[in-house]
Amino acid sequence: MEDLNAILAPGMLVRHPTQAEWGVGQVQSNVGARVTVNFPEAGKVAASLPLWVVPDTPRAMTLTHDPEFRVALAHCDADLRAAQALRYDVFVRELGGGGALVDHALGLEQDRFDPFFDHLLLHDDATGQVVGVYRMLRAEQAAAAGQYYSEDEYDLAPLRATGRRLLELGRSCVRAAYRGGPAMYHLWNGLAAYVARHDIEIMFGVASFHGTDVQALAQPLSL
Repeated sequence: MEDLNAILAPGMLVRHPTQAEWGVGQVQSNVGARVTVNFPEAGKVAASLPLWVVPDTPRAMTLTHDPEFRVALAHCDADLRAAQALRYDVFVRELGGGGALVDHALGLEQDRFDPFFDHLLLHDDATGQVVGVYRMLRAEQAAAAGQYYSEDEYDLAPLRATGRRLLELGRSCVRAAYRGGPAMYHLWNGLAAYVARHDIEIMFGVASFHGTDVQALAQPLSL
């Protein structure tokens, strides 16, 4: 293990220095050196530094440059295509996914709901690339689309009945070289600003896991 006294970023895997029985936890947030970690045997814990970083945790330090992050909503077709291209790299090329409207010739992962969603993009201005994405659907946008994306698989009547302001999240991914570093932190900050701007009260969405081996998926399923 590596003793870390500086910055722990969301997504990094760590162990507690005195509570080894808690297992390997995943950093949820790090604000003012107050680190919140989700441990499989202890749940969410607010821990003080130092924590021990699991050596094979992917980090942005694998990059060969210093990223210049900027978060913004997609505002043109080119932005949307950049998001769909990153999604294709992750969900199709990396994870073997597909879909009726996926464009393999152009390398775009897309569906009929994309025009109705707001798309949050994480840019690295040092390279000019989009390196992270989220898509978000508010109630009025779902009405225009005819349904929430999740309603193809789940009955959302109980959520709708709450009368609270809903936000559906989906298609979240980060380019491989940026995982485990501060990229997700910047995306979450952008998401938090969006939630505050639209007075969102409940967030929900579906997530896909690669494979069907429950043991292999034990760590992500524990979050």
